[in-house]
Amino acid sequence: MTYAPLLKDVFDIPEVVSASDYVLELQKGVEAPTQTVADYVVTDSLATSFDESLDFVKSGVTTRKDRGVFLHGDFGSGKSHFMAVLDLVLRGDPAARAIPGLQATITDHEETLSANLLTVEYHLIGAESLEQALFSGYLDRVKKLHPDQQPPVLHKSEALFADAAERRAEDEEKFFTALNAGSSADSGWGSFEQAWTPQSYDAAVAADVADPERQRLAADLVATMFKGYVSAGEWLDVSEGLAVMSAHAQRLGYDGLVLFLDELVLWLASKLADQSFVSSEGAKVAKLVETGAGERSIPIISFVARQRELQDFYADLAGAGGAQRGAVGDAFQWWEGRFDTVHLEASNLPDIAHRRLLRPTDDTAKHAIDAALATLKGHASSWDALMLDEAQSGEVEFGKVYPFSPALVNTLVHLSGLLQRERTALRVMAQLLAANRSTRTIEQIIPVADLFDKLVLEGQQPLTPVVRSRFDMARRLYREKFRPVLLADHGLAEAEVEALPDTHPFRNDDRLAKTLLISGLVDVPALRDLTASKLAALNHGSVAAFIPGAEASTVLGKVRPWAEQIGELEVGDGADPVIKLVLSGVDYDSVVNLVQGEDTPGARRSLLRRMVFDQFGVADDVNLFGSVVPFQLVWRGTKRHIDVVFGNIRDTSAMPDDVIRADGDTWRLLVDYPFDIDGHVPSDDVVRFDALRSDGMESRTVGWVPRFLSAARQEDLGRLVLLEYLLGGNADQFDSNAQHLPADQRPSAKSMLENQRRALRDRVVDALKQAYGVAAPQATDIDVSLAEVDMLPTLDSAVHLQKPVGATLADALGSLADQMLSSQFPQHPKFESEVKSTDLGLVLDYVARAVSDPGGRVDPVESAHRSRLRRVANPLGCGQCYESHYVFSADTFPWRNEFVKLAAADQANGTVSVKALRDAMADRGLTKDTENLLIAAWALLDDKQFQRHGAAVRVTNLR
Repeated sequence: MTYAPLLKDVFDIPEVVSASDYVLELQKGVEAPTQTVADYVVTDSLATSFDESLDFVKSGVTTRKDRGVFLHGDFGSGKSHFMAVLDLVLRGDPAARAIPGLQATITDHEETLSANLLTVEYHLIGAESLEQALFSGYLDRVKKLHPDQQPPVLHKSEALFADAAERRAEDEEKFFTALNAGSSADSGWGSFEQAWTPQSYDAAVAADVADPERQRLAADLVATMFKGYVSAGEWLDVSEGLAVMSAHAQRLGYDGLVLFLDELVLWLASKLADQSFVSSEGAKVAKLVETGAGERSIPIISFVARQRELQDFYADLAGAGGAQRGAVGDAFQWWEGRFDTVHLEASNLPDIAHRRLLRPTDDTAKHAIDAALATLKGHASSWDALMLDEAQSGEVEFGKVYPFSPALVNTLVHLSGLLQRERTALRVMAQLLAANRSTRTIEQIIPVADLFDKLVLEGQQPLTPVVRSRFDMARRLYREKFRPVLLADHGLAEAEVEALPDTHPFRNDDRLAKTLLISGLVDVPALRDLTASKLAALNHGSVAAFIPGAEASTVLGKVRPWAEQIGELEVGDGADPVIKLVLSGVDYDSVVNLVQGEDTPGARRSLLRRMVFDQFGVADDVNLFGSVVPFQLVWRGTKRHIDVVFGNIRDTSAMPDDVIRADGDTWRLLVDYPFDIDGHVPSDDVVRFDALRSDGMESRTVGWVPRFLSAARQEDLGRLVLLEYLLGGNADQFDSNAQHLPADQRPSAKSMLENQRRALRDRVVDALKQAYGVAAPQATDIDVSLAEVDMLPTLDSAVHLQKPVGATLADALGSLADQMLSSQFPQHPKFESEVKSTDLGLVLDYVARAVSDPGGRVDPVESAHRSRLRRVANPLGCGQCYESHYVFSADTFPWRNEFVKLAAADQANGTVSVKALRDAMADRGLTKDTENLLIAAWALLDDKQFQRHGAAVRVTNLR
């Protein structure tokens, strides 16, 4: 026997993944170029993105116009890493320009890359305002690159000049001496550098804020007498400050200014609750490309990372007023019209993950991966479900991310996109590998459910209030509803769970629950229209089925009981139904709690009676215990009925003797309910029958004594009583008991209670099938501690009934009725379907035609009549219809012998009365019309004459 290697033997997996692993902050990435370049993987798609980005830089530099570019991509597409490498390429870093896969792009853009470009990186998370981020970042960058040069003044300078005016008024000569002494060194202002005079000073103060002379004066004042102003005061307006930055960079000798703004959209998303902030700061972004005051000194090219489409914000503004939504929407639409876009495709992730996480350690490891993939591909349904993603991945992509699946990766990207920055796709994948490195083999694919712990339960906060609320709902639903149900199902205490092995059935069920919860959070192909079979496939290897291929049935057997207790879970109909989970956060249980007093033994019996009769298919218009309800059926082609009574057989007050006794020859079925009070058990009902037989009661009466429901199913029945009270046709009951809920929550609460009601009804019906002997009893549904009893006691000593057969209670009732009537009329013809008077008339017509023929034949029989003749005449023994002809003779009419014997025994010259003939057929249970057909057919065959009061009578029909 060969054993599959563990994950740690196939891949190089660290034992621990730290918080900083696989998370690259733009500025730190640029500051550590060696590691940044070493970790980067350039795919063909990424090479195209670099080419497009450099084209935008070229366009800005050559046309001297500002450009704004969105770097758009999902989490896992590597936007921060992309910007860090692009930044290093523009700076001329040799290693960055030599990255494999990028050489052709570098060659194509040699002219652009020869330009002297100043790059500045920004990490917006935590910024107080866009001005604060842009201007402080520029000042830090210039100070580092040009420590000997005076920085620009990016704060508003009115207060600076006001203070300088006061100092000048004290001693003008001393003031200018100090000012000019401080500006004697080369400050980078080029031809503008000269000593200040009162005239030049006044002109500079009066100039525009971005005027070079005003900027030089402000810089000299800060450098000499007011050094605190470089980092104090109110920032300039964005447009003015960018103009100052552009002019300053030009004076430093740069051809263009390239800004990399990481996390800008996330920054705004994190502030979404403050609509005025989002609106004002969002509007400023457009000023990166809209100067508002003519051409800047050198062009500014801005790259802005964006992992969400801008219109996605509108859904998150649902709680805001129309004016606020409009303001934010206008700001975002302004961006869209002025920024270009470079797409970083999510399809890059398989290549990146493969090269950074999932490269096999050697050839043996690669063969193990190939073999595991081949085995998985043999499970077609699982393979197809695990391949579902938005990129329409194929087998090659699956191989690159194995032991993850395309479905998991796609789900991971979407979940990560809802969270804060620290949850990158690569990092989560690395954490899952580390957690499973010593426990999972290469043949065990990592289930989609394993994302729930890492991305939902571990407290990571989503970006926006709306999404944060949904994650909170998912956590609460898991902890407060799914988890208790799972623990109860497996008889576990919370403290025992941690020590359970990964293969324990609790773990497997836990994964199913977590997959359902994830499906409520993200809309991805793998989780869309989630069926039982897809749910099993996404957790391949976690669902054990006794018969291979029956995993969907196994999943349904678990999920349906959960839906009875969890209103947010809805299970459809069929063998492989769609399973939906709705995250609403509505306290629907509080509505049910208000009507707890409606759950009484009488209410349970009444509901059970309605459910049983509904399953029987019997209309119960009276709905009173002890009342007689006729069950109509077609038995062996004729309409019959038996009387059905629902009640407690052992209770003489509820079911007195005269109710038990059948009405003449009509059968009576006494249906008991599957629970009792005061310690009574099913055997007490059977004892009542024994006592009646001992007292000499003989009656066509049968009891149907069911097994008792388990305590859990009786609790379900009690819950169902409450739900039926609230929802069972009287809307006022729900409305009047849901007044404490907000009006917008009431429809959701009602919908979830209806889901639960539907699931509970299905569960109770399944238990009733077991109770009444239609299905094998299960300990979860039936009280198996009680002794088995005769389920079908009878007061007819000649009858011995077998347990009913059928898939439903209606089938079982039909089976019992057949046994009763078959014991009463064992020789009744076995017609396949209902026989009507017109069918009998047709047979009589053919009998007459056959008698008139010397051979007793009708040939051919009309094609439209053949099936009816065969269906009625053949089983009745009234002639025989063959493929195309009908024969009626003494040989095909066995009734003749019996009728002739009766006539021979008659003392009145061989005559026989119709009554005598009817009496002879009484034990067959035939209808009067059927008896008439047989009597008339004999008369035609033997040329008999009917007489009434001695006079001949001609019979023309069966009436």
